[in-house]
Amino acid sequence: MLARLLFFTISLASINEAPTAIARPENTFLRTVHSVVLGRDSSRFIAGMAEAERFEVAGRPADAQRAYRKLISDELAAGEYPTETMWRLANAYFADDNELGAARELDRLADAASSFGDPATELRARFESAVLYSRHHEPARMAAQLERVRALLKSPVIDEHTRLSISARIAK
Repeated sequence: MLARLLFFTISLASINEAPTAIARPENTFLRTVHSVVLGRDSSRFIAGMAEAERFEVAGRPADAQRAYRKLISDELAAGEYPTETMWRLANAYFADDNELGAARELDRLADAASSFGDPATELRARFESAVLYSRHHEPARMAAQLERVRALLKSPVIDEHTRLSISARIAK
């Protein structure tokens, strides 16, 4: 199960080609696109993350997903921004071959990123969910995400590397 953990990528494939928005470790090693922000009760957070990771390693994806959802709920209730936990939950869905579940979690992450004023994470999450929706022939959902992606690509706060990487992956 650990070998199936995914990392979200910023590769140079076009969305109309065989998309590889999210690569499994056997395909590519990818950089993490978030940072850890520890809140008021960081020991509880660390323990919860460790528990979810143990479930993943033990091949218990439903338990890992449940643990991540609990952490997200706790973080949101405390007014925290659960970016890392939401990425990991999307990863857990993807590793469990539930790409639509991963796409929906990326949608929620994008909405949270927008609420917390993090346009770079919103851009990455919306783009990756658009690619997953494309893979599952959901053009309306893909188009909705790409509309926002195109707007975010014009934002002056998006770094040039991210802008170029994602732009290169969108079919003209």
